[in-house]
Amino acid sequence: MASGCLTMTNGVRPSRAPVHPSDELSRAKVALLRNDATMKLTRLTPDDFDRLAAMTNLGDRARAMARAVLVDGRPQADVATEYGMTKQRVNLAVGAVKRAYGKAAAPGTGWVSLELELPESLALALGGFIDALRACPEDQAQAKALAQAVRSLEAARRGLA
Repeated sequence: MASGCLTMTNGVRPSRAPVHPSDELSRAKVALLRNDATMKLTRLTPDDFDRLAAMTNLGDRARAMARAVLVDGRPQADVATEYGMTKQRVNLAVGAVKRAYGKAAAPGTGWVSLELELPESLALALGGFIDALRACPEDQAQAKALAQAVRSLEAARRGLA
């Protein structure tokens, strides 16, 4: 499973093109993206990164710097020092991949990183679910479990309205 991370912040709903309806994981992600929030890309899997970097004009060195930040999760300042570049140059390379992400017709099957206040029981249940989801080696099983969890949460939310 791809694991690009996004950070949710208050703001305007992101614009994303719809994905193929048979892809349960993408449908679940689209449901999440329909929140009234702006998503900020912070991490990508190697596969998602390669797909997006191919949509840019980045050279090998700039691509390696962007990969170090977006895939490996390294601070831009450390990457700049390692490559003998300015932090601004690293930021430009990262920005090119982020722009490609924003233009992608079908976003990857990334993960969202959120900071939320939750009832403890829900936080523990979600934590256990996430651990099991990440440990599952089968993409179809992950997609099915995620879609089921999203449907259950949506139904519970509707019950509160």
